[in-house]
Amino acid sequence: AKRQITEGLGSVRRFQAATAKRRRTFFVVAIRDKADQAEASIQKARALQPRLLQGVKIGPDGEATALSREARTVESESSELVAACVRELEERAHLVSADCGDPGALQSTSDVARTRVRVTYLQEDLTNFRRILGTYEEKLDVERS
Repeated sequence: AKRQITEGLGSVRRFQAATAKRRRTFFVVAIRDKADQAEASIQKARALQPRLLQGVKIGPDGEATALSREARTVESESSELVAACVRELEERAHLVSADCGDPGALQSTSDVARTRVRVTYLQEDLTNFRRILGTYEEKLDVERS
């Protein structure tokens, strides 16, 4: 009977280890996908930056206003995606703790650390885009008045 309990306990521990590994793997893939989406959105913002930096040219067709609206939409989308990445990292980073001694956990921790750095750079890019957009909108308001 004692042997059965020991074997049962061993199989439960193996199951728990496998479940933890799957959970870590899923988290790393999910956060990487979210970071990819956020980066794609930031790329759209980067593509708009040269046009915003050129200055305000108010024409009869409202091109400046359309550019401002488009930039605001991209900024909003980027902001939501970056915030989702940050939130996910903060909420679920405990899943990849390297304290269990599993080499897979160490790799997952490394992947999450790299993704965290990547998200930090995305936050910096978003802040820079917001600054450029704010300057553009101020110039647009001055030109209109």
